Amino acid sequence: MKIAVRHSSDFYETKTLCRQARFSQFSNLLNHMESFGPKLSSNIRPNRDQLDEIQKLRDRLKPALATIESHVEHLLKKATPTVKERNLANRI
Repeated sequence: MKIAVRHSSDFYETKTLCRQARFSQFSNLLNHMESFGPKLSSNIRPNRDQLDEIQKLRDRLKPALATIESHVEHLLKKATPTVKERNLANRI
C-alpha cells in the first residue's frame, strides 16, 4: 500500500495561492460593485414586477454586505497585535 506524502512546502504554497485568490476575488468584487452602481440606476424604467425583484435583491444585499464586513473586521482584528505582543515589542 502506497501512502502519498505531501511536502509541507507544497501545502504552504497551496494555502498562499488560495489566500491570494481570495484577496483577488474580494478586490474584483469591490471594483465591480463600484462600477456597477451608476449603471444600475441610469436610464432604467423598471415595471412593477422588476421593482419587486429589485426590492428582494436589495433585501438580500444588506445582510450579504454585513456578513462580508463582519469577516473583514475579524480578519483585521487577527492582524492587530495583542497587548502582550505590543508590550513585548516595546521591551525589545
